[in-house]
Amino acid sequence: MVNHVQEKLACQADEAESGVTAIIGLDGFGASCMEFLARRGAKMSGTYNLDEIKHLISPRLYADLCQSVDKIRLSWPDIEINANFFDEKLLDKADRFVLSPGISYWSPFLNKYKDKGIPIFTELDLFRRYTSAPMVAVTGTNGKSSVTDLVSTMLGVARRNIITGGNFKTLMMDLIAPEEPEMYLLELSSFQLEAVTSLPLKTAALLNISPDHMDRYPNFSAYRRAKFNIFNHCEHAVIHRDIKIDHSVIKNGANIIRFGLQNPSHDEFGIKNHKKRDYLAYGQDCLIALDDLTQNGKHHYENILAAMAIAHTIGISVEDMRHAIKSHKSLAHSCQFITCHEQISWFNDSKAVNVAACLNAIDYVRSKVSGQLVLIAGGFSRPADFTPLQSVVKQHVKHAILFGKSAVRLREALEGVTPVTIVNTLKDAVTNANKIANAGDAVLLSPACASYDMFKNYKHRGDEFVKCVTKITQQP
Repeated sequence: MVNHVQEKLACQADEAESGVTAIIGLDGFGASCMEFLARRGAKMSGTYNLDEIKHLISPRLYADLCQSVDKIRLSWPDIEINANFFDEKLLDKADRFVLSPGISYWSPFLNKYKDKGIPIFTELDLFRRYTSAPMVAVTGTNGKSSVTDLVSTMLGVARRNIITGGNFKTLMMDLIAPEEPEMYLLELSSFQLEAVTSLPLKTAALLNISPDHMDRYPNFSAYRRAKFNIFNHCEHAVIHRDIKIDHSVIKNGANIIRFGLQNPSHDEFGIKNHKKRDYLAYGQDCLIALDDLTQNGKHHYENILAAMAIAHTIGISVEDMRHAIKSHKSLAHSCQFITCHEQISWFNDSKAVNVAACLNAIDYVRSKVSGQLVLIAGGFSRPADFTPLQSVVKQHVKHAILFGKSAVRLREALEGVTPVTIVNTLKDAVTNANKIANAGDAVLLSPACASYDMFKNYKHRGDEFVKCVTKITQQP
């Protein structure tokens, strides 16, 4: 007999597939939604604003987006598509919209459709209509992928049947399979959360929050509200101790678990000193000594504590956590050590797309070398306050090499703090850094900016950096 959950899912699926569904935003996320619905026989249309964003992004990224649209047209020739601009004539014929996370729910062109009562689904809404397994979700300004990956490793060690994705590795709609897992583990961005009104999660985690995406949100409060949406109707809420949050935001009487670097109180994860050794701890229970960890540094400790708190809520044993932590390897592009050549260490932190991440990277790398840092930073220019970099840069950075559209604004923040050089390319940045760094120093790529002005994404930027470093350090 079909159970009530299956009946509800079937009803929701029928609703999503009836009439005409317009996909707004045909990047990877939007294309994934379109492919999923098209395979199920839904009547579709699609629109994008490539003409508007062409001058804002790198030629490589623009070419990739065009290729994504061309692939859809080739696979589904009957689907009406206008990828040049948001086509109101096309939208007027639709019965509902599905928004790619790259398109804001608050975009002005959507207002008239909201007034008409046209249903507007997000990628997350669509995913929930076709799944019934419990979900665990992780968000935060920084560390989302690292924590999600570590929790996934813990669940693997515990032999739990889980599927991991969302904003990490596999796109959300591509996770859906005929046989559901025991649980979905999702990394969620503010873009994916901003329109959520109810999200029944087993566990929701907010790792940290600092200003980011200020080209998308009118102010920091709006960005915070998007992040806080993860707590709408969760069973367990895992939150960093430093985050001040009104408990009315956490609906449905969720169990709250805090984590941080301080000595933990009851039902908290933190760092505790015992017999002159520091331990990751849960309350008064010492779990694993810091000097037994392969990953050191404050932000690594916070990531591990967050992962342990999440794992605790879903019944993972301490022994399985320990095993996973000791075997887990850091993700590429996240304070990634590349090589040490002529006593100069090179680090790739291309994933640092905001100031807070850059500060974490400087703090981590400076503890690994006896000398100072040469910092390579810059990228896509969006509203950001770079002045918080000043004190740390003054103390630990001997030279800042800047590139990309934000280079001038970064120079304005760092001039007088440390010597500054602006270059045109990442290759030039590596060449200059190699000349400036001395034995005992480190060269750190930690851009504090997004990558879209010159690269496809942060991975492309990091890969190009590694290529440049490998080439220059292998020269005779």
